[in-house]
Amino acid sequence: MDTVFFRLPMPTCLRDLNADTALHWQQVDSEYQILASGVTDLSAAYQLTTQHRCVFLVPVAEVYLTQLTLKTTNKKQLCQAVPYALEEELSEDIEQLHFALNTHSQSGVTSVMVMNRARLQELNDLLNQYQLTPEIITADIYNLSWQDASSWSCLIEHEHALVRTALADGFCCACSELSQYIDLSIKHTEHTPEQLRIYAAADTPGLTTDIAGIALELHNTPSVCQQFESTHINLLQQEFAVQKTQLTSIKPWLTAFALTVTLVMLMLLGNVIEVARLNKLDKQLNQAVEATFRQAFPEVVNIVNPRVQMEQRMADIAAQNQQKQRSLFLKLLHHSADSMRTHADSAIVDIHYKASQLSLDIIVPTIQVLEALTTTMQSKQMNVEVQTARNEAQHVEARIIVEEQ
Repeated sequence: MDTVFFRLPMPTCLRDLNADTALHWQQVDSEYQILASGVTDLSAAYQLTTQHRCVFLVPVAEVYLTQLTLKTTNKKQLCQAVPYALEEELSEDIEQLHFALNTHSQSGVTSVMVMNRARLQELNDLLNQYQLTPEIITADIYNLSWQDASSWSCLIEHEHALVRTALADGFCCACSELSQYIDLSIKHTEHTPEQLRIYAAADTPGLTTDIAGIALELHNTPSVCQQFESTHINLLQQEFAVQKTQLTSIKPWLTAFALTVTLVMLMLLGNVIEVARLNKLDKQLNQAVEATFRQAFPEVVNIVNPRVQMEQRMADIAAQNQQKQRSLFLKLLHHSADSMRTHADSAIVDIHYKASQLSLDIIVPTIQVLEALTTTMQSKQMNVEVQTARNEAQHVEARIIVEEQ
């Protein structure tokens, strides 16, 4: 995964950091080869980290760097012992300071970075406010290249210099004071450097061939530390590590999670509203069915389930009506057939039955016979209506409607 480094331009301090503060950034690959670089402001910096790891570099002046050799290598014991081991070297109360450790397994030396706890919390909160959630917060000197004690590194920018003098040490000063600071650093080191590698623009003024007797090696390309992973000290440890881990793990899913929760809540709310509406409608329907049932069947006193009872009653009525219609059809057909037999040369051609009415297509010899037939049917308590009557060559074709009086 690529990594994006963000650094405040020298000599900007953390207290000057805000949404419009310019940040220098470098994107490097897994081999720490620079892929891109530039300048952005804090409010837009998160756009560069959507798919990359984020590292934020604080000015070395904001932290205190040192190394200790303690008898224990247990991390928990080191966290408890280091603050008291450094108490006399620090100007602030150790309760107000945050201690970050990096123990080098080969030498047993523990590198320590100390920073004001409240200032680190403010920085972390400010970065999170602008959706920048770094996995690592460390000092800017750790992004300067480092080989060994014989070769120091220096980044010159805006007439200020950032110098890395050891694996876990360095300083920042004005370029005009660089020689004095290097002299002072040499007095406090066991190994005098043979070379100072300077990374600066080609037109940077004031560069000479040596500083404090140290040969200079000028580079016009940006500096990046190939050993960053093994040498840096991450300030996001202990209580800050928990906060960082939570923010880092949640950030990629926060928007999707919020949308999902919102969608689920809307669906649940919609379902609740729909269920409430259907329950209300069902209650109204049950009340209407019960009212109709009581009106239709006032003799029924014990009403348990009006809908089921109504269905049973309607089924009974339908069965009774079907039986009644069948009986009526047979009765009308029987009386019609009897009447037809009393008149010679009369015949039924077709029969239809619907809505308690029997429709007969008949053939009779004459109109007079048709009139006599209707009179006979009426005498059997049937209503007879002649719908059509048509004279043919030898007979009369007619359609009559028969129903019970």
